[in-house]
Amino acid sequence: MNPAQTSVENIQDSAPVAEQETLTAWLSLSISEKAFVTAYIETSYSLAEAAGELCIPRSAANKLLQNPIVRQAVAEVQSQLSDIDFLNEKYVRAQLLKLYPKFIGEEDVPFITNTGEQGEGRKFFPEAALKVLEYIAPKKVTPAITINMGNVQRLSDKQLEEIAFRGRVIDV
Repeated sequence: MNPAQTSVENIQDSAPVAEQETLTAWLSLSISEKAFVTAYIETSYSLAEAAGELCIPRSAANKLLQNPIVRQAVAEVQSQLSDIDFLNEKYVRAQLLKLYPKFIGEEDVPFITNTGEQGEGRKFFPEAALKVLEYIAPKKVTPAITINMGNVQRLSDKQLEEIAFRGRVIDV
């Protein structure tokens, strides 16, 4: 069985009846369209990755995405997912690490031209890459240096250099 179909079945089976009433477009989709919507959302809205996951040509995936009912189903599932409180520090870090190759230009990113055409290409986003690294990297704790300003005048130049270098004076 296709992994995307398993995900589709899990989404459909786990949704309570009251929630399924809000998924009108989702319920009208075929199994293959539901598989596409699921793959598209699970791959962070990457058309190429969704097509690859489902083993269909990118042109077929693009045609599915142009279908207004499929787009409505994507919006409905997004709405349902936004109500789930699954965001935590670990999840956010995992999502950022998943997006990092796109930020540094190792993977294609989707774009839309001024004429409305969609495409994919590689681009380096230095600000985004730096923000991800700052968020993900462990924070280095720097020791606090407390200097009694009344005693600064009594310290020698050597002692002041030692404070600047080591953060403390060994001998006073």
